[in-house]
Parts: sequence; structure tokens; C-alpha cells
Amino acid sequence: MLSLLLMFTFAGVRQCQQKCDYYNLQKNLTDSISISVRPTRNWLDTSFVKVDLRLYTVIYLNMKEQSISMFIWLKVSWKNDFLSWNPDDFCGIKQMKIPDTGFWKPDIYISELIETSDKPIVIPYVTVQYDGTVIQARPMRIVSTCYLDIYKFPFDSQTCTVKLGSFVYSDYDMIIFEMSDSFNVTKNSKDIYFSTEDWNLVSISVSTLTEQYLEGPRYSLVLYKISIQRIPTKYVVNLVIPTIFMLLMDCFSMFIKSYEDRLGFKITVVLGFSVLLLLLNDLLPNSEKSTILGIFCCASVTLMVFSIAGCVLTSLISRMSTKPYRMPKWMKMYCLKNIAPLVCVKLHIAKPDQEAVIPVDIENCNVTNTKFQLEIFEKKKNGKRLIKDILRVNIFKKLLSVIVKIREQQNEPINEDDAESEWHSAALVLDRLIRVLYFMFIIALFLILIISWVK
Repeated sequence: MLSLLLMFTFAGVRQCQQKCDYYNLQKNLTDSISISVRPTRNWLDTSFVKVDLRLYTVIYLNMKEQSISMFIWLKVSWKNDFLSWNPDDFCGIKQMKIPDTGFWKPDIYISELIETSDKPIVIPYVTVQYDGTVIQARPMRIVSTCYLDIYKFPFDSQTCTVKLGSFVYSDYDMIIFEMSDSFNVTKNSKDIYFSTEDWNLVSISVSTLTEQYLEGPRYSLVLYKISIQRIPTKYVVNLVIPTIFMLLMDCFSMFIKSYEDRLGFKITVVLGFSVLLLLLNDLLPNSEKSTILGIFCCASVTLMVFSIAGCVLTSLISRMSTKPYRMPKWMKMYCLKNIAPLVCVKLHIAKPDQEAVIPVDIENCNVTNTKFQLEIFEKKKNGKRLIKDILRVNIFKKLLSVIVKIREQQNEPINEDDAESEWHSAALVLDRLIRVLYFMFIIALFLILIISWVK
């Protein structure tokens, strides 16, 4: 009985001697450590640092400067050989929160960082576990570079990289690796991701690598590739649909019969389309690659200008029908004979009367004229030589009379109705040709645009 009483007495005294508060534990830990050197008991030992990144939201992606502003949660863990204790000596305390200013921390930085926050979020505490593991977790707002591939804008996806590494310690002194694999990083980020009106999170892949700078030592890095997809609703409503409507209006203007009204309408559409191009130019970054939407708009403007030039040319040809000018033969051949059947235009132009040809039998030297034959018959008495001479003279006279008639027909004023019909038909054929080519190119542009977006 006395032995039991003594045992409980010594146990109580021992319990009273234990330090059961964080203050004494922290004082016991920080008195014997340095904040300026790596916390390893052997300088040849390598420090292992674990990092974990979670994406909370994409604040803004600057397409002009090709930079991205993100809000992330960064977690860093490392081992400090001088920050360990026996939980039994401190009433079972296995971890505690202490300020981060009293011991060494790895210099983890982001390689792509181009801007620091004016008011950074400061979390001045870390978690220390009894085995010497130190965990630092803090939210961060970062602005980093991001190479943009905008070819499929506004249905594009972007991949931005975040490389975490040390600026001071090479891979001989410190090795950095990830806490979670790509699947868990993506899952954890999607669980907390706050979707904005512009971007959705697709995936985050993580890998480790080493890099060498300026022929110096190699440095250990952890690479995060953040894939995000643009939400195209705003751009479709404000940019794509107005562009398509403007182009459809220009297509419908091709059916306006009055060339003057069509020309004025087309110029108005081109001016409105130019405003859309200015808006598109403000949205797109300064990149060597063009967007398929920008190429589509530029090609559409080119087609509009081409159709305006065709409208002006067609109007000029149509006005020629009011003047008594004969259409050139080459133009008549190409427009009325070759192009008209290709564009399915049926022409109703009166064919000119065939010129009368006086038949002459040169071989037998007999002209088919009764009076002329009688004269020849009467002069046969003068000999064969005289007959041949007279025949030659009369043949030349007939040829001269035919040439004179042809010359007179060329100098005669043309029929105004025939000229008007020819010029009007040529204008109709040219207008149909321009319309067919215009619609063919527009359909081809739409197909290329849709295939590029869907691919």
C-alpha cells in the first residue's frame, strides 16, 4: 500500500515538471538554431523540399501583354533537423504554429513572375511538426508571362506554365519535387476553383526537371502546366454574330437591281465592318500568328471591296447602253459568247443581217450577170486577147464595188437598239459572274472558319 502511494506521488511530481505550453517548446527549439544556413546536421546532406500548388481563379489574362493574373494557394514543406522534439516531453504536443521569422526557409520563387502585388497577402506563420517537418501554406496573387496561341480565338485554349525553384541553392544542395501528382492537383484545384466569365479550368499537369543557367550548376524545378479554356459567349455575342450579320447583309445587297443603290449600301456595310475590325484589333495580342477570325474578316473585307469594284464596272458598262458605241469584238466574244453560258445567262440579241455577196466565177471568167454576158458575146469578134482584158477589167470593177459597199456599211451609223442590247447584256453577264464568284468565296471562307474552330 505504501509502495502504491509513493508511485503515484512520483508520477505527479514528474507530470508537474513537464513543460506543457507552446512558449517553452518554441523557446527550446529556437534557441539553438540559425536562420542563415541550411538546417542539416551534415553539410553534405541534400535538403528535400516538397511543393504543392492549387489554382483558385484566373483573375485576368492580358492578351496584349501576354500575361496572366492568377490567385493560387502555394504549400511548401521541408525538413529541419534542428526543429524536432519528443512529444512525451511536452505533454504530447506533436505540432504547433510559430512565426516564420526565426528559422531558415527555402527561397522558392516563380520563374515567370513579372509583377509583384502592391499589397501582398502575408501569412507570417508556419506549422512545425515534432519530427522537424515545416509546412508553409499561403495564398498568392501572381502575374506571370503566358505565351498565347490565339489562332482559334474566341474558341481557344491556353496553357500557362508556373515553374517553382530555388534561386540560390543548386540541385546539389536542394531538390524540389511535387507533393501531389497531376490527377490530384487537377482534382484539388477544380474543387476550389472559382470560375470567372472568361476562363474555365481544364487541367493541371505537374513534372520535375532541372535547368542550367549561364553554364553554372543545375537547379531543381517543379513545372506546373495550367490549361484553361476560354468561355466564348461574350465574344460570340459581341463580335462573331455582328460580323456574320454584316457579311450576310453584304450578300443580300448583291440582289439589289439598281447599281447605284447597291454601291451605296455596300459602302455603308464596309464602313460598319471596319469598326468591327478595329474592335477585334484591340482585343488581339501583338503576336506573329493571326487568328482565323482575323483572317476571315480581312478576307471578307477584300471580297467586299472586290464586289464594290465589280459593281462600279458593271454600272459603267450599263451606262454605255445610252451611247451609240459599238461593243468591241473581243468583249463581245468573251462576255456574250464564252462567259454567258458559264453563268447561265440567256441572251436575246438580234443577229446582224448577212451581207450580200456577188458571186463571181473566176475560173471560167464568167460573171453571173446577163447584160454583162451579152456584152462579152458581142465583143468576141475582136479576138480572144481583147476578151480576156475586158473580163479582167470587169472583174476588178466588181471587186471594187464590193469593197466600196463594205466601206460604206462600216461608216453607216449603228442601230441604237442593237448597241443598247449588247451593252446591257454584257453588264448582266458581268454582274452574274461577280455574284457567282462572290458567293463561292464566301462559302469557302465560312467552311474554313468552321472547320478550324471545330478541329
